[in-house]
Amino acid sequence: NIENWFIDDISITATFSKTSQVKGNVTITDGTLTADKANVKIGSYSVHPSSNGDYTVYVPATSFENLTASLVGYTNSSIAGFDLSFGDISENNNFTLYHLFPATNFVATSNEGSVVLNWDAVSSENLTFENYKIFRRVNLTNFEELATATTNSYTDSNIEENNAYYYYVVAKYTEGTSEKTNVAFIQTSGIMYGDADLDGDIDRNDVALVASAAVGEIDLTEAQLL
Repeated sequence: NIENWFIDDISITATFSKTSQVKGNVTITDGTLTADKANVKIGSYSVHPSSNGDYTVYVPATSFENLTASLVGYTNSSIAGFDLSFGDISENNNFTLYHLFPATNFVATSNEGSVVLNWDAVSSENLTFENYKIFRRVNLTNFEELATATTNSYTDSNIEENNAYYYYVVAKYTEGTSEKTNVAFIQTSGIMYGDADLDGDIDRNDVALVASAAVGEIDLTEAQLL
C-alpha cells in the first residue's frame, strides 16, 4: 500500500475565463411547458432560464454570430451579432417563443378498404400554417411520411388485408414543426402487431388491449406500439 504520495511539477499553459454576460428573458406562449424548459445558447454556451424566464449566460470576451432561444414544439428565435469585451454585460436580449399548435383529437376509421384519418384543425394565430404531414407505419416497419394535406382529413387507400396500420400527424408551419399527435391504429384483420402491454411478447393480451382482430382506434403511447 502507498501511504504517502504527492504530485509535482504541475504546469498551467493557458487559462480561459468567462468574463462577459448576456442577459434577457424568455416568454412562452400557450402550451403546457414553462420557460425553464427552454434553452438559450450563444456559441457553445447555453443555459436554461429560470421559471420566470430570466437568464444569464456567462461567456468569454469575443464575438458571437447569434444568440438563440429554443424549445421543442415552439418557434425558435435568434438575435444576431455580439461583440463582447472584457466585463461587458449585454442586457434585454428578450425572446417570445410561440406554441406550434399540434393537431388534436386524431382518429383513424375503416371505410370500405381504406382508412380515413380525421383531426381537429390547428390554431395558427401569430404563425404561418403550411400543411399537415401524415406518417404511417405498416406492421413492424418504421414510420415513413405518407402524404401532405392542407385540410384536417386524409384517406389512405393503399390498404391490404392482414396488416396493422399506425398513423400520426404533425402540423408544419413556416416557423417550425409541431409535436406529433397521438398514434392512431387500424387492424385490417388477423393478429395485431405491437407489444401494447410492454411485456416483451406480442400475443393475445396485446390484441385484447387494442382490438380483437378488428378495426379500431387506440390512444396508446408510441412506445407501446414499437
